[in-house]
Amino acid sequence: MSNIESFWGEIPTPTDFPDLPNKILKEQGSLLTDATDGSLIGEAALSDRHKQHFSAVLRIKVPSLNNYIYNIVKVEYPISIYPVTVIDLTGKDQNSVCKSVDELRQKLKQILGSDKVKSVITALLAQVSANAVLEA
Repeated sequence: MSNIESFWGEIPTPTDFPDLPNKILKEQGSLLTDATDGSLIGEAALSDRHKQHFSAVLRIKVPSLNNYIYNIVKVEYPISIYPVTVIDLTGKDQNSVCKSVDELRQKLKQILGSDKVKSVITALLAQVSANAVLEA
């Protein structure tokens, strides 16, 4: 085996690359989970992987409401990471293309901080509270 020549050359180690879109979504999901003491779970997961592209969705899951799920945003990106297409699943905005991690963060900040998303969070928390009272 040691006489076999590798055609791969030196395999590079990723050292300096922008935050992956899925990682950013996971971080934001964790922040939502922490901010609501786990009443709402922010989940980010890779979804469709096809044609050398990745896609990830950030959603809110509500364990006390039969694991109700509300999808907020989807990102699609090539294996080279950027540009990233951001799809606002709340129906507020159209698709946006972000050419850098800074543009992606700014777009996500706009969507996650929107009045629409805040009203969804408020409504879900109200239903969680009402459900807790009914079960008590």
